[in-house]
Amino acid sequence: RINKCKCMKTLAVILHHNTVQHTETLYELLEPEQKSGDYHLMVLDNGSDQGKESKYASMRLDQNVYFGGALDVMSRFLCEEGEEYDSLLWLNNDIIVGKNFVKSLRKECLVNGWNVISPCIIQPEKTQNHWQQMLNWGTNQTREVRWIDLQTPMISKKLIKYLYDNRTTPENVIDMSLLYGWGIDIYLGVICESQGWKTGVCDYVPAIHLGSMTLKSLNNTNEYCQNAEKGQYEFFQKINKMNEFIEMRQWAENYEG
Repeated sequence: RINKCKCMKTLAVILHHNTVQHTETLYELLEPEQKSGDYHLMVLDNGSDQGKESKYASMRLDQNVYFGGALDVMSRFLCEEGEEYDSLLWLNNDIIVGKNFVKSLRKECLVNGWNVISPCIIQPEKTQNHWQQMLNWGTNQTREVRWIDLQTPMISKKLIKYLYDNRTTPENVIDMSLLYGWGIDIYLGVICESQGWKTGVCDYVPAIHLGSMTLKSLNNTNEYCQNAEKGQYEFFQKINKMNEFIEMRQWAENYEG
């Protein structure tokens, strides 16, 4: 069980499924800075196979509910039980970050009022980063953008509470059409624009993303991507935001800083 405290913190969650080495490396990198960085670090085991669970997991799901399902679980927790947290840092396990990573993002988020913020993303695979706004554009500041790819986002509780209060079904904060994770990023961007909230990418806080290691470990990459693509189209059609969805994607493909 997560320990309670009176001070407001970021809940930093590493999403784990089977790829133990990546999860434990990231956990051991971030764990020593919890107290000084005003965050609580936990590992959510997303239905790992027997023998591939993380020894650091403090919450375990019986089956793999994928990226969107796991984010749904933690969003509900934050709204229903996480009164001591003011933000959620949602961490893919296959990232490498530097010293004071969480502290730096949190400070930027609080001081300058970002509702969603991401580090700039450095990716070793040439074809990996499709969305140009996520790159490091050398500004040494946080760039305001229309939406961020959710590789390691810090999301304000205000935005998560908005999702909770406006959920499409009583059971789910994240619509199950978005189970595989694609489309949640643009949906958050659409919400932030409609509410006048700020979304940013921080060029002075980088993260290296090793290339969807968990997805590759599933050995069904093509099927996963097909389901994810289908789900996001179904979702935006259902909420009558297909034009906004298409326009947001085009904006990101053509972003020039």
